Amino acid sequence: MARSAAAVITVTPPGIPVLMPGEHAGGPGGPLLRYLSALEERDRRFPGFGSETHGVRVAPDMGDHLIECLRPAPGEKTA
Repeated sequence: MARSAAAVITVTPPGIPVLMPGEHAGGPGGPLLRYLSALEERDRRFPGFGSETHGVRVAPDMGDHLIECLRPAPGEKTA
């Protein structure tokens, strides 16, 4: 299910937003989430050398990268 971002997601470098509030993140196999998943995997493989991704929260227990998303309204169809 596609979700809409609640915050700006910016990967540094280059510091250009890749996702704006209200923009759909796409499906799990989509290019944006694959890119962010690759950054998550890199951060796990090289602890202490994490990427700077503004708007992404890292779960302290597992190191999962979390993005705040808007919940669809009741009855709203999502892609």
